[in-house]
Amino acid sequence: NTSLQSLKLQWTRFQDWGINSLAVALKNHSTLARLSLADNSTLGDEGAIAIKDWLQMENYYITSLNLYGCGMRVDGAKLISDSIKVNSVLTSLDLGGNIIGDEGLRFLTQGLESNSSLTQLGIKNISI
Repeated sequence: NTSLQSLKLQWTRFQDWGINSLAVALKNHSTLARLSLADNSTLGDEGAIAIKDWLQMENYYITSLNLYGCGMRVDGAKLISDSIKVNSVLTSLDLGGNIIGDEGLRFLTQGLESNSSLTQLGIKNISI
């Protein structure tokens, strides 16, 4: 499909292997701008590894990524933070509903210091 611009895969109970498969399927899909994986609490920090790798790909086109309620903790926040340091395409990221706490928020702050493209960051209900 060369016209898909938005994909919502909420409540699908994705796990890290599912995210890897999705990353391969969407690798060269240059029209997809918005992806929501919200409320996939089984994704967790393991899934954040795949998301980190995905965000760091050279041919990454998604500008809006919703990871609300994906079961991420501090380690997941660090992985996402590392990826937003080098990603220059993403403009909106929602990490709300994850249990990243103060330490995870510090990691995100560090990632934002090196990022000039992100204009919206959702951090509602991150258990600070």
